[in-house]
Amino acid sequence: MKHFNEKEWQMFRRGEYPKGRSRFMEEHLQGCQKCLDAFLNSINEEEIAQAQKAIPPDFTDTVISMINREDAREARGPSPCFRWVKQSQNLLAYYAAAAVLTIALMGGGAFQALVKGYSNVAGTTELNSQKIEQKMDIQFSKKIVDQTHQLIIRFENQE
Repeated sequence: MKHFNEKEWQMFRRGEYPKGRSRFMEEHLQGCQKCLDAFLNSINEEEIAQAQKAIPPDFTDTVISMINREDAREARGPSPCFRWVKQSQNLLAYYAAAAVLTIALMGGGAFQALVKGYSNVAGTTELNSQKIEQKMDIQFSKKIVDQTHQLIIRFENQE
């Protein structure tokens, strides 16, 4: 395995290498302690001062408080949004099961057998209801006509 020296790491930091070589050096840096030490030793005081200007003084405190808040969230358990997603997934599973059951029953002919069994009942009920409606309509209509006629006669007699 080839190791890089401080001069090569300085050139890497300045971006003087093509992307492919820079990517290779980054990967190597992650796995090689010797090159990591060389890389850190190649950083001079001026670069450290620039980094300190770029990083706010409360950076460490901010990061630690963010970590503590995240730990507190994990200790409380899942958020309400997560519970809603879980309930939605359960509801989706119920609907999917109902759809599969419906398709299976329709394909197996269970609904057709049910309809055939009740079609005879529906046919006789329909005939009976038509007869009842005809009798009721005639009687009801006749009563209305008679009462209206009597009302008209009373108005005529009053005048």
